[in-house]
Amino acid sequence: MAQLMNMPRMWSFGVALGLIVGGLTLVDKSRGQRSFVARSEPFTIAGVVAKPRHHELRAGTVAQLLNRRFTNVVIFDLRSAAEFAVSHLPRAVHVNAELTAEAFVAQYGGAMQDRVVVFYCTAGVHSGAFVAVVERELVMAGARSVHSLKDGVIGWANDGRWLHDAHGLTSTVHPGHADLVPKLRTPMLARFEAR
Repeated sequence: MAQLMNMPRMWSFGVALGLIVGGLTLVDKSRGQRSFVARSEPFTIAGVVAKPRHHELRAGTVAQLLNRRFTNVVIFDLRSAAEFAVSHLPRAVHVNAELTAEAFVAQYGGAMQDRVVVFYCTAGVHSGAFVAVVERELVMAGARSVHSLKDGVIGWANDGRWLHDAHGLTSTVHPGHADLVPKLRTPMLARFEAR
């Protein structure tokens, strides 16, 4: 019974915490615009520290998009050049992590006509925030839809999906942090590594 009496207080605390932690974006539904709260400098991919709400796709869904022969999917890797060199998703295009959202739309927006656009980073945090900022502009530029890969390249690897580097398939997920980041291990890849 005591728990029921405390529910409004707990609920209020939960809402306040959700607004503080998860409420990075404000949405003006009348104009369909999103903007970051208290943003004093230009938004960059590398400058995001929390995960807003956005359209996430699971690793299996992205893999299905990549496996379709005539799909118009384009995948952008928002990690550092060093991380991209260690491993990346098939067909991924590396984007400079310091690129502003406005510069990204100016550079790539024209090529997004009728495309499904997927962004990813290490764990889905930066890519999710980036999607929140560029989604509307990319859809206006003709993109079919804009998404973030749920849990980033780590989620992709944990789902048993293949990664690539400049030489082909790789089991390495991320430079360094071997104790924190799992490595992709499948029987087929183990045979590949034994060569």
